Amino acid sequence: MRARTLCVWFPMWSLTRSDAPQDEPVLVVADRVTGATPEVLEAGVTLGMPRREAEALAPFATVLVRDVAEEARRFEVVVETVEILVPRVEVVSPGLLYVPVAGAVRFYGGEESLAERVVEELDRLMMQRRGGEALVGVADGPFAARWAAATARVGEPRVVEDTFGFLSRLDLATLREAMGGEEMIDTFRWLGLATLGDLARLPRDALASRFGGPGILAHRLASGEDRLVDPRDIPPDLEVRMAFEDPLETLEQAAFVGRVLAERLIGKLRAAAVAPHTVTIVAEPLRGPRRERVWRSADPFTEQALGERVWWQLRAWVENAAVPGGIAALEIVPSDLSGEGRQLSLTSDESSVIEAERALARVQSLLGPERVLQGRPQGGRML
Repeated sequence: MRARTLCVWFPMWSLTRSDAPQDEPVLVVADRVTGATPEVLEAGVTLGMPRREAEALAPFATVLVRDVAEEARRFEVVVETVEILVPRVEVVSPGLLYVPVAGAVRFYGGEESLAERVVEELDRLMMQRRGGEALVGVADGPFAARWAAATARVGEPRVVEDTFGFLSRLDLATLREAMGGEEMIDTFRWLGLATLGDLARLPRDALASRFGGPGILAHRLASGEDRLVDPRDIPPDLEVRMAFEDPLETLEQAAFVGRVLAERLIGKLRAAAVAPHTVTIVAEPLRGPRRERVWRSADPFTEQALGERVWWQLRAWVENAAVPGGIAALEIVPSDLSGEGRQLSLTSDESSVIEAERALARVQSLLGPERVLQGRPQGGRML
């Protein structure tokens, strides 16, 4: 089944902030660069570059620290604009969203017509605002759609018909985000691979035996196999919900309740031995229609990551006056529990490490310290 997906990406969304000087070079950073004006890019700065390196290359730029929650608040109007045209928008981060287009294509008469309409509406919304240049792409699945958008031009959406052929020509570096870094990509290059097509031609079972789950994911993405952007139904007992006699009217109240619900949801899912890659945040205002927003993560949501998304979304709704009368009820619905995306290994988080060490200690006490050995990382290279 072809999961045709439209991607809207604002590479420089961090520059849309109101306090950014409009006639000066600007660099927006966290630990790494998230936004830069053309003058800064010409100096050699790239998105994702470490902050110190970027500041050394562009000492003439005004440096602003990224405010992700504020970016999410500003991005809400973009999401609502796209949602008017196509339902079921899925937000990945401020500046990046996906939406399935199967039903909308029939209404608009084709993918190109739909993509052009999205571009027109976003151009009208942003009105040539710095950082408001949207890239739009359509392909099979979120991964290919993201790179279709990345290779598009501003104002000219790119619709990819042959997804496998399109992906096969892309460099392995396009897997960096999905793989969580360069290590596996460097190994692929050491093996003589250069493009996604080279990777896709390898036997999947061979990659699985050598690299495990990450190898399977890399091969699947390189082969154009991606998930649907349409969260499936989840049993009601895995949802979390709170209703309030006195509606939540302040950000502090909403932030506290959102954090509690996030912790409660992750706890329930952990007990069921699952983790969500997608959540729907639902707010029921005292007056007016209920609000829903879908957020997605390549990694399973942790309590902290989910709490951040809930906070960003609630702040956007409250500050944009989207919940008149306050929030009367708040709900988080998990989905995408099938394990797609990167899976946490035994040592991927602190709690897992502690539990593993305790289990090993118990086994050692039963069998003797010499009968149970614990592996530790040391020098060498992954082949």
